[in-house]
Amino acid sequence: MTDGDLGDYLAELEQSGFVLEYLVYESPTDSERAAEKAAAGEWDAVRADKGPYHLQLEFGDGTGTIDISGIPMGGFGPSTS
Repeated sequence: MTDGDLGDYLAELEQSGFVLEYLVYESPTDSERAAEKAAAGEWDAVRADKGPYHLQLEFGDGTGTIDISGIPMGGFGPSTS
């Protein structure tokens, strides 16, 4: 995953009506670093919300992790046919 891929994905989320919140994690031993990152436009994760759907995306070193909640799981069980 490239920075461009991530930017494209975030733009698609916004175009689809998701509200994005950029998160900066703060360390108890270095709270000033979090303020510096935020001021520089750097972030550690993005939370995207739209109605019942919530995503949290973390990206770094060319890889990404996404957590998704709000998707009804009833349709994802084993097939009974």
